[in-house]
Amino acid sequence: MNKLLVFVCCVGLFASAQTQTSPEAPSTVIRANTRLVLVDVVATDKKGVPVTDLAERDFTVLEDGKAQQVRSFSFQAPNQVAAGDSAAPRNLPANVFTNVPGYKPDGAINVILLDILNSTTLNQTTVQDNLLRVLQEIPGDRPVAVYALGRQLVLLQDFTTDPSLLRNAVKAIHDKHSHLLENATGGASAGWIPRSMAEQMPAGMLARIKEFIDSSTTGSTDLRVAYTLDALQALARSLSGYPGRKNLIWVSESFPLVITSGSSLNLEHGGHGNRNYGQPLAHTADLLTSAQVAVYTVDARGVVNHSFYSVGSGTSDDMGRPMSNPRTAGAQISSESDERLASQAAESDVAERTGGEAFRNTNDFGKVILKSMEDGSTYYTLAYTPENRSWDGRFRKIQVKTSRSGVKLRYRTGYFATDPRAFEKESPAQRDRDLAQALNIEFPVSTALLFQVRINQPSEKTGGKAQALFAIDPRPIVFEKRQDGLEHADLTCAIQVYSADGKPLRTEAAGLKAALPEDIYQRVLKSHLPCNQSFELGPGDYVLRLGVRDNGTGLIGTADARVSVAQDGRKEDRR
Repeated sequence: MNKLLVFVCCVGLFASAQTQTSPEAPSTVIRANTRLVLVDVVATDKKGVPVTDLAERDFTVLEDGKAQQVRSFSFQAPNQVAAGDSAAPRNLPANVFTNVPGYKPDGAINVILLDILNSTTLNQTTVQDNLLRVLQEIPGDRPVAVYALGRQLVLLQDFTTDPSLLRNAVKAIHDKHSHLLENATGGASAGWIPRSMAEQMPAGMLARIKEFIDSSTTGSTDLRVAYTLDALQALARSLSGYPGRKNLIWVSESFPLVITSGSSLNLEHGGHGNRNYGQPLAHTADLLTSAQVAVYTVDARGVVNHSFYSVGSGTSDDMGRPMSNPRTAGAQISSESDERLASQAAESDVAERTGGEAFRNTNDFGKVILKSMEDGSTYYTLAYTPENRSWDGRFRKIQVKTSRSGVKLRYRTGYFATDPRAFEKESPAQRDRDLAQALNIEFPVSTALLFQVRINQPSEKTGGKAQALFAIDPRPIVFEKRQDGLEHADLTCAIQVYSADGKPLRTEAAGLKAALPEDIYQRVLKSHLPCNQSFELGPGDYVLRLGVRDNGTGLIGTADARVSVAQDGRKEDRR
């Protein structure tokens, strides 16, 4: 009982310390075995003009062919907002930090992802030149953030409607190149073997060299897949705390993966073999759709032709075989066609699965980027609780119909029916990997769990240790009522300590197992769930990545803090 009284005391303290930036409710709330499925629907007429006068009665939602009862319905259209910087000034007390989004969108928000990892420098330059021009034309009601994908995901500019800030962000990645593409510059390929050497090699030796090259290419593609999945997962976690639809405009030259309900993944180069990425692909797709992220893919190659017909193409293929040989030329054209079709299928698939659209075979990148923002800014949101309560992890197909003739609907095609508590069944290695990624300051902060945290200075009162006092928004946390009549929750509060220049020093983590009577549970729902952690922090300057994870669902929230501890133990807030 004493433990309970201490817990109630802490709840009261945190409730009284709330600021004006109280957390917003996440878009998807899970309670025990209940799941609310949100479906954003873009409706257009035959000319592609948004249809804005549909009512709830005009829609029918089906899951795996069975009609579902719509629990909520809303319509969202752009509202004019003043241009300006990304976030309103924080009004937080000293030494208090938060991951509550500073930008308060009044509609759909847009993220431009410039994919350096999977694009040649030549095509990047073309896209960036187009983008710099089109950023001047973005309406004042379209908040945009800009990310870049290289070895890791980097936030170049947080959400803003200020074109100058967005243009500066794009200019910052000029002349960057991929470290994993075979021909990172995009110019004429020199080939692996000179023609003069290939002509003197026995066919068997040439075949073995090709096998080695194929194996090397497959290895680099494996890394690209891993980096790309990491980036998409980090984006989903980062955007989760923003309400409503998010339009992810992914500008890339090649897509080494396909997010589907299947369990296998074909790599770009069909002859290099297949890889099974079923589990990470399902995980990534679930994170994106749960965060209401619709993906719009823009093929950075524009209008392309076979390299065989291009000016400046070589007289031999990559293996030094003469292109004058019809068999060699045919194989080259066939290989490029297969690769292009696989990449385009990937683009279409990821867009369709998330409710976006794929754009390819166009050099007017600015036009399609603007179209993506316009398309995703006017939409309907329908929510339902699935009639099928069996969370077997299978892919559930969503179908939305309208009684209005001549109206085209676009929406995400389904979701993975993962058990809300499935995270508990995942391997410890996978759970640790997810948390480690979230605590890495090289990745954007996560907003699936929102919180505020106060960092107290080391003192005699704290036993010479620093303290992190978390106040966690309880609404997305899974509480389970057990036979003892108490509401149970299981969380981890973690702190990754970095030096001032970003060198990782150590990780501190503590568990929080709550068992709350009904009255205290109701009080927590109206305030915050506290989690207190003490950790070593000697004199010096530090960067802290502070994190909270619901161990039932795997939802993660993180925030950053810069702190300084003086020699005499006094700590300064270094925002």
